[in-house]
Amino acid sequence: MNPLAYLSLLLLLILSFTTAAQNYQPTLVEGREWTAHIDQGLGATFDTKYKLQCDTIIDNQNYFMIRSSFNTSILGFAREDVAAQQVFYRHRDSSNEVLILDYSLEVGDPFRIHPNGAIDTVLYIDTVQGKRIIHFHQPPAIYFTEGTGHSFYGINEEVVQLGYTYITGTTDLGTPCSTVNIKTLNDPLPVKVFPNPFQESIQIEWETFPIEPPTIRIYDMMGILLKTEQMYNNQDIDCSELPRGLYLLEINRTQTLKLIKN
Repeated sequence: MNPLAYLSLLLLLILSFTTAAQNYQPTLVEGREWTAHIDQGLGATFDTKYKLQCDTIIDNQNYFMIRSSFNTSILGFAREDVAAQQVFYRHRDSSNEVLILDYSLEVGDPFRIHPNGAIDTVLYIDTVQGKRIIHFHQPPAIYFTEGTGHSFYGINEEVVQLGYTYITGTTDLGTPCSTVNIKTLNDPLPVKVFPNPFQESIQIEWETFPIEPPTIRIYDMMGILLKTEQMYNNQDIDCSELPRGLYLLEINRTQTLKLIKN
């Protein structure tokens, strides 16, 4: 091959790679919700939903929280390396992350396709509506869809423990987490939480106190529950035992706020 032809081929490869990177559709989008269909056998089926809501920093890496759509409890964490086109998952009780999605794979490449450690190789790759879909050999059909994730569990490996699972769709709810204001779901009563940042305690006040006493939960950014209190009036919550850092405050599992202790 003459030098000019070699240079032309090299430029073509670089252009193809750049175009693919530019067209890449991220899987982790704040407010995106996954619906998983669970088959537990003997005709017992149900749907469960989880979503990405709020971000946090763990070991100097930026993660999204994976949260139940039904009670907002923290299920795990996920982060995406857009440049490498890879998605990593971290269980809320684990100090390790695992690579669960790799959209840069090519035909014949091996990859861990199941939480139990099963490894398969890429069978073929196609593109539908601009999204790269990576298919594997192992039946039943397992594939990664750019923007959606694993055909079985999307981005939440733990859901497969509930039974035979497959993702039926995603929805972008458009509900980003605020670091300043209370996040409101299901239209709860207006509430103020201050000061934020705080030093020793926080004050929680409702304009109209709820009929049912609200429950306050404080988590660290690993999703570990640190404090639970039932409130019977507007009052201070003593947080003097907490070290300096970033926390997550939940009110009745319907409102979420990031707290900073100085």
